[in-house]
Amino acid sequence: MFRSITAVLLGVAIAIFIVMLLVFGIVAPVLSRFVSPSLAHTSALPAAIFIFSYAFAMYFGGMAASYRATAHRHAHGVAVAVLLFVVSPVLNLAAHKNPFPQLHNTGYAVMTVVLFVVSVVASYIGGRRGESLYYYNQKVSRRKRARRRSG
Repeated sequence: MFRSITAVLLGVAIAIFIVMLLVFGIVAPVLSRFVSPSLAHTSALPAAIFIFSYAFAMYFGGMAASYRATAHRHAHGVAVAVLLFVVSPVLNLAAHKNPFPQLHNTGYAVMTVVLFVVSVVASYIGGRRGESLYYYNQKVSRRKRARRRSG
């Protein structure tokens, strides 16, 4: 149980780190240089870059959680994306606020749904990759142990 929680939290930490690195570290200077602030709200380019960077982060977060989990590796990979989407509304409810403050606008609602679907799919694919990587590493370590015993 504890290893499952730490696996998912590790995946969440990796996903948050990658999103922060991409959005605020790499992409922000480029966008601020080439996209004016007046066009940033109307242009689809910042939204597409954000969705891509979030999918990239969910892939690696799901892969890390799946690799570290003891069982149900796909579920641990997908749990990274679900947990990240559940945290914000829970914190808003704990502060006695509206759980979804920006969803009164249709554009934000569509963006949220697209972001959720993309992140769940990316974390599932990352979870599958983490599982296959885990089993491959186990096979290689078994071969090394057998080689040491025989030779």
